[in-house]
Amino acid sequence: MADLSSSMGSARGLAGSIEELLETGRLGRLERLREQADPEQAIATLPGIGPVLAERIHRDLDVETLPELEHAAQEGRLRDVPGVGPVLESQIREALQARLRRQPARQEDPAVEELLRYTARYSNTSLAHERGKTRDWVVLYYARPGEPEEQVTVVTENQGRLKGRRVARGREQECQRYYQEQESLGRAA
Repeated sequence: MADLSSSMGSARGLAGSIEELLETGRLGRLERLREQADPEQAIATLPGIGPVLAERIHRDLDVETLPELEHAAQEGRLRDVPGVGPVLESQIREALQARLRRQPARQEDPAVEELLRYTARYSNTSLAHERGKTRDWVVLYYARPGEPEEQVTVVTENQGRLKGRRVARGREQECQRYYQEQESLGRAA
C-alpha cells in the first residue's frame, strides 16, 4: 500500500509540474535545483550581473538562491556589495520581483481546498492511443470527504456545437450550459 501511495504522490507531483510548465513556460522546481547546484550561475542570469559580480554577491551576502538574494536586497544588504550602486540595485530588485513574482489568486479562481482534491492524468486508454489523443484527453480523479474516489474524462470536443471546447464526458449538456453562461457574461471560455 505504501508503494501505491508513493506512486499517487509522484503522479500528483508530475501533474502539477506539467501544469506549471504549460501555464508559465517555466518549472520552479528545476530552477531551484539549478540554483542550488550553481548559485553564481543563477545570480548571473539577472540583468547587469556578470560572473565576477555574481561570485562577489554569492560570497559577500552568503546567498544560495534567488529568493535568498531577494530577501537580502529587501534588507538593504545588496548595496553593501562592491560594484552594486543604486541604479544596479534597483534593476536587480525589479528583475528579482519579476522572476519570483507569485500571482495572487483572482477572485474567480477555485479555492485551494477545491484544487487540492483533484489528481489529473493523461488518458492511457487504447482509444486515446488509437486516436492520438493521449495528450488531450485528461482524466480527473476527485474525492469528497468520506466518499470513494471518482473520475471524469475531460476532452477537446471535435464535433457538434461544442467543437474545439473542453468537455467533461457524459456531462456535455452541463458543459453547453456553462459555455452559454460564460458567453452571456462576456467571458471568453
